[in-house]
Amino acid sequence: MSDIRFDITGPGMLRASQEAFEKRSPLVIVYDQDDTGHLLRVGYYLEDKEAHQNTKPIVNWFKSEEITIEPFSIEKKSDGLVAHLDVGFTHPRENERHMLIDFPVGPEQHILIRCLFRIKKCSITDFVIQVEIKGVIDGKEVWQTVVRYDCAHGFIHRDMFALNGGKYKTKLPTNEPKQSVLYAIDEIGDQLDLWLQQLGYVKLDPKLINNAIIKKYLEKTKLRLIGFIENPNKIEDDSQSNLVLFQ
Repeated sequence: MSDIRFDITGPGMLRASQEAFEKRSPLVIVYDQDDTGHLLRVGYYLEDKEAHQNTKPIVNWFKSEEITIEPFSIEKKSDGLVAHLDVGFTHPRENERHMLIDFPVGPEQHILIRCLFRIKKCSITDFVIQVEIKGVIDGKEVWQTVVRYDCAHGFIHRDMFALNGGKYKTKLPTNEPKQSVLYAIDEIGDQLDLWLQQLGYVKLDPKLINNAIIKKYLEKTKLRLIGFIENPNKIEDDSQSNLVLFQ
């Protein structure tokens, strides 16, 4: 477990603090991170002491322009409000390999593909491939899982998640991990723009995903995954693409 402290400043922190003061509620700063420990977003919620213990708080995520995140410095002096955020990260299990692929598809839009592989004796036993979108809909930042492929429930399948909360499960035509991974990447490249429209994400301009650059990097991703499936330890040494973060 590693821990890093950050200073959080900016108008977003001031707004959150004013809200907490007006409602006389403790302010809780939270964060989300990827599988390599990098900060993805920072948010807050007001602690409700009367809420049920199992009630999940509603997090208000800061927009990127609302806050500034810098490594903590004991020598740093600031005239504004500063929050100190301690970020912990637990490394994945030894039998797991993680990959995060980030495709910018517009000035405020990203497609993220998270890949998790579990290996045993240099062979892949199961995997998760998850497609997420980060963008702006109706002026609000959205971070949403759209499609996930995995091996749960005893068969390899695809789950699709609509913006309105709907979920749809489909069994893949093959139950063999290598073929399923390649099938998933091909399907993402061919169908993701259509899925985004069908699932309610039309305002993210999904047509941008069909451009030649995205197609090129999806093909490169598939070639890298083929090499990794054939040699799971390859991912530890392969770091050529600036669009891929390797654990």
